[in-house]
Amino acid sequence: DLLKWTQTFKREGLIVKPPEWLQLTISESENIVIDTIWRAFPQQLNLLIKNSHMTNDLKQKIDSIILEIEKKILPAPKEDIVKACDILAKLFSCELPAGQGLDVLVRALEEIPSPLFKLSCSEVTRTWKYLKFPPPATFLEAIQYDTNSGTRYLISLKEVSHRLS
Repeated sequence: DLLKWTQTFKREGLIVKPPEWLQLTISESENIVIDTIWRAFPQQLNLLIKNSHMTNDLKQKIDSIILEIEKKILPAPKEDIVKACDILAKLFSCELPAGQGLDVLVRALEEIPSPLFKLSCSEVTRTWKYLKFPPPATFLEAIQYDTNSGTRYLISLKEVSHRLS
């Protein structure tokens, strides 16, 4: 069965693990199985795939997590970014950049996945001390997360899903 296969082939530590900012509903044992499949050699995978009844539920779970992550790593919509920046400008009693300045600001902030953008706004609100609008780098520094970690995890999950096909 899947548990027995995982116990046989798992290795120390996890390479494939979700970034904590994604807040997924995935158990530690599911993480171990995913990591084991990701690291497995072809012969080891063949043993697992021979018993496809074990892997169907897991593949469905992984595919649903993939869909969940694809939604979560999208940038915040431009309207939400502009609205949040407008609120911050009012809070800091300063002018929001206009014209090209606002376009550059929005494009820079679109690099941040939506859940991290919300965290960065909260942190900037808490820590910003100046009477001018914070530059985009301040938003990135505020979150102290690798904004590409969600994409890397997504790619790893897609690889695991493909291996189970």
